[in-house]
Amino acid sequence: MDIIVVIPSCGEAGNIEKCLKSLNRCDFGVLKVELIIIVNDGFVPTRETKKSNLETIRIIEKIQSCTKLNFKIDVKYITQGIDGVGMARKLGMDLASERLSFNRDKIIVCLDADCTVSENYFQAINQGFVQNSKMDAASIRFEHGLTSEAIVKYELHLRYFIDIQRHIHLPFAIQTVGSAMAVRADAYKKQGGMNRRQAGEDFYFLQKYISIDKCFEINDTIVFPSERKSNRVPFGTGKAINDIEQNEGVMMSYNPNSFYVIENFLTQIFLKYPNIENINVSQPNLMEYLEGENYSKKLQEILRNSTDIQSFTKRFFQWFNAFRLMKCLHYMEDKIPLEDAVSQYMNDIYTKPWMDNRSALQFFREKAYKNSNAVQP
Repeated sequence: MDIIVVIPSCGEAGNIEKCLKSLNRCDFGVLKVELIIIVNDGFVPTRETKKSNLETIRIIEKIQSCTKLNFKIDVKYITQGIDGVGMARKLGMDLASERLSFNRDKIIVCLDADCTVSENYFQAINQGFVQNSKMDAASIRFEHGLTSEAIVKYELHLRYFIDIQRHIHLPFAIQTVGSAMAVRADAYKKQGGMNRRQAGEDFYFLQKYISIDKCFEINDTIVFPSERKSNRVPFGTGKAINDIEQNEGVMMSYNPNSFYVIENFLTQIFLKYPNIENINVSQPNLMEYLEGENYSKKLQEILRNSTDIQSFTKRFFQWFNAFRLMKCLHYMEDKIPLEDAVSQYMNDIYTKPWMDNRSALQFFREKAYKNSNAVQP
């Protein structure tokens, strides 16, 4: 096999056929592809989930017998013990990495059972890794179906959040969506494989590669994730849709001023290098957070172990990474309605007047796809 696609499936009888048909319409060329589908009942199985999973297996078997497939399918049905999508992904990805013999030229791809993909999906993924031979993992372009204002707002929040990070030159500003990522078979094992988190497993997984500058973006194909509601995970798309609808359509997001304060802090550090004492932090909550992290001591430690500005910068962002940014923003506690945040940011940075959520989303989608950070060999 050249590519193995790992698909967790829990109660997805209504979606699996559409997903498989979408994959089968793809252009495979000479690529050999296998799907590993981890059908699981979850940690505490319900009658409805079990029924749906048995139907999922029946649908897959019917497709295998009645359709000329361009890929192999291996179904693993696990009736208990799967606590969250992270564990399901891990089981499938561990198995895939063993089958691919930890070969650097082989690719493990993550998808969800409720997704569809563009017809050039496999070719684009393969070509992306060929062209970026030094890279270990990839974030794949995605677009939700815009069937409700709630999903428009959620994806707009995701796009705004990454774009403003890029604006202040944070090196880890890459989307981390579990159904739209891929990794080389050898690199999967080297970084410890997939984690077992109930949610957010994608963020933690890709950040391992982002933190060592080994992750790039594949922007010339598209994964179409589901926009449905869900109570299955504590955060993510499904939970966000529920929360937005329950909050009468209001979604809160990060105030752009918080990012500007962080930008000022970072700018001072790099402009004053190597004399990095007496950094002025104008926002009290940010100062409190940094003091709680012993940032002055940490900066001096990073400085002592750096030979030049390049090595200092790399070490600094290994400390002030995506996890610390999230903690910092939560500590600053400055969220405002999404529309207010995005309209201010668009006016501040792009001098574009506020239009509406859908127009703003399209603007950020187009901008994201033009800003691929792929590193050529």
